[in-house]
Amino acid sequence: MHLKRISYTTIIISLFLLIYALTQECFCTNSCGSSAIVFFMGWAGILMDLGAFFSDISDLIQGKGSGQMTPIGACFSWLANPLLLLTYFALISEYKTAFYLSLVSTIFALSFLFFDKILDNEAGHYNEIKSYQLGYWLWLGSSVVNLLGSTILIKLNKATSTVS
Repeated sequence: MHLKRISYTTIIISLFLLIYALTQECFCTNSCGSSAIVFFMGWAGILMDLGAFFSDISDLIQGKGSGQMTPIGACFSWLANPLLLLTYFALISEYKTAFYLSLVSTIFALSFLFFDKILDNEAGHYNEIKSYQLGYWLWLGSSVVNLLGSTILIKLNKATSTVS
């Protein structure tokens, strides 16, 4: 059936973009970051961002804070990755699930463009995002391909259901 062919083509194109993205730099602060390192270690940035947030809240409650919060948030864009991986499984037969997973994955990936600073090292320093590199755009593209593929699959599946 042509739906399976579209599913597997979508997965292959998206995986190709993701794997190629991992060989590139993703963004630059004072130096440019490796997409592979960000992909495999980004979860740690989320934990550090959460730690900074709760530390700021604790300081405010205790009256020790300066009132200026740590610029957290960009690391949460990494959550697109587990959603992206789950989409590959859903694309095989659960087209609506794949659509929603890829939609949220794409939103998380796009959200990275709305942050001007990111946690840049394990010491907890935040630096300005100066540019987006090819790895970021390929990574974003892998989510968009899944979104487009799942949308096509839903439309075609609906059309074949009404014909039968």
